[in-house]
Amino acid sequence: MDRALTALRLRIAPLERIVHTFANSLGPPRLIEYSAGKGFRYDNPDIEHFCLVKAARVVSALNACVELARGGYTQEIAILARTLIECATHIEFVLDLNDTEKHKKLVKEYVDAFLADAEREGAGPIKKAQVPQGIISDTLGQTLDEIAEAVEKGEERLRPPQRCIETSIEHIQITCTRSTLSAWTCTAVRQDIFIYVA
Repeated sequence: MDRALTALRLRIAPLERIVHTFANSLGPPRLIEYSAGKGFRYDNPDIEHFCLVKAARVVSALNACVELARGGYTQEIAILARTLIECATHIEFVLDLNDTEKHKKLVKEYVDAFLADAEREGAGPIKKAQVPQGIISDTLGQTLDEIAEAVEKGEERLRPPQRCIETSIEHIQITCTRSTLSAWTCTAVRQDIFIYVA
């Protein structure tokens, strides 16, 4: 079992580096003092910060799963797997190809509400921002159906990258695209690691 967990740890490590590289590309948060304490906040957070927070949660859940597996806590792993899937699909949802006004409005409201929690005082009530998982699954399913239909017709469905970050750290290139690939599809190509955030 230790060998399998070590192998899993090795597969998580590139994702950790990618999340760190992505975080560094956005600049550091500032330490803000509140009446009840201190907290870190980004200046002008946007959809990239939303994706960063969700991606960091994915990596954190993966690392926690490894430790829980060492102790034999399988039910807790399943609970974290649900969180992991939700965070990954929420990234996909906000970056989805769906260009309808309804979807754009829902994404804007969701991301704005999610980021508004950063504006509360340190001890203030936590604001809940959530889109039901059923809506997210339906939206992503519809997009996949459209992609499958386009592929059957021989149409090209990919769009150019929205953002590309390159770093010399271990030849990692992050390409955040609105493509047909799933949120954490990693492909190793000649010592380069590509991660596509759909």
